[in-house]
Parts: sequence; C-alpha cells; structure tokens
Amino acid sequence: MQIYKDIKQWTDEWLKLRWWVITWTKLKGVLWWPKAQETQIFELIWEEFAPLEPTFQNQAMQRWNELEPIAKAKFEDMTKIKIEEVWFIKSDEYKDDFGSWLWLSPDWIIATDFKQNKAWSFKYTEGIEIKCPWAKNHAKYIIENKLPDEYKPQAINYFLVMEDLEKLYFVTYNPDFYIKDKKLFIIEITREQLQKEIEKAKEKLLDFRKVWIEKIKVLTN
Repeated sequence: MQIYKDIKQWTDEWLKLRWWVITWTKLKGVLWWPKAQETQIFELIWEEFAPLEPTFQNQAMQRWNELEPIAKAKFEDMTKIKIEEVWFIKSDEYKDDFGSWLWLSPDWIIATDFKQNKAWSFKYTEGIEIKCPWAKNHAKYIIENKLPDEYKPQAINYFLVMEDLEKLYFVTYNPDFYIKDKKLFIIEITREQLQKEIEKAKEKLLDFRKVWIEKIKVLTN
C-alpha cells in the first residue's frame, strides 16, 4: 500500500485524490442494492469526465473538524497508544490497467514493531476511526457497544486496503455528555469479527469494477 502523509483534508489536492476512486462513502453504494451500485458507477464516471461541483462542509463535518483533535488527544491519554496521522492510503491489491481504484482516508493508524530476519521493522496493524456524534447517537453507540451498521462499510474499507490491519478502534466522542467517563467511548473491532463481510465485499467490489469498466468503454469508444 502507498501512504500519503502530507495532504490535509478538504484541500484541493485531497479532494482530487478522491476523484474516480472508491473510498468508504462510495463503498456503501457498491455493497448495497443494484440500483445503488448503478448510481455509484455513474457518479464515478461523472467525476472522471466532467468538472466537479463545489464541495461544502455541513454542520456535522464542521463539528468533526473542531472536535476530532480533542478526541485524538483524549484517546492517546486514555490508551497510552502513540498514533500516526495519515491522510490517504492507496491499495496495491485493487488495481488494474486503469490504476489503483480502492483507497482509504483513515483518521489515524498505529504502527507495530516486529522482528524480521533478525532486524526490527514495523507494520500498520491498528487503525482509529473517530466520530463526534450528537448526544442521542453517542448514547446509542455506548449502549449497543458494537460497530454501528451505518459505519460497517467504513470499517470494511480499512481492512480491505490495509492488509496488515488486525484491529480498528471505533471511537465516539461527545464533550457535552453528562457522564464524564463516557464522553469518549472506544469499541474495538477485529478483522476476524468482520471476516465474512470482508470476503463478500471483495467479491462485490471485483464484480462492480467489471461493470464500471464496461460502461467507461461504452462512453469512450
């Protein structure tokens, strides 16, 4: 995989890297019903062959931008884990003659040291996805204590692109929550827990890519 560390979110360069490729927001369309897949293909084609419309941040996005650095610091303080900032990861597995087409925009990743051939090296075995929801969803995530269904495609995206990933920390943070020790809550998801969904996603992705390329060829011939 290829890692991009120097590209900030919402810059023009960051937005352009998201064009014509599948990230988790598009992966939702790939994994859902056929009509959603068709809509997603045409959106990807539009991104490749026509100017993009301006991108605006809604209230939820602005809230995340403000709170995410605080959540990150609290996660590090709580877990004593040193995390690394990365803005994009390009998959080496999901590529063809047209280029790499499955990417990941992670919040944070964690490197693990290991010994190989008597020399110390490292690989990225853990990742962090931070959400800063409104109180009702924050409470829901804590009570259910599992990966919310609406974010399952995002978690799958992590495991598909990062082949060494073993664990994902799903972090929910709400600074206004009255229960002080529940302002930040961590749910751990392992590759093993999602293995069946990951395998199904691989199959759907490859089938989706075939149809996507066929439609591009119709357009360009």
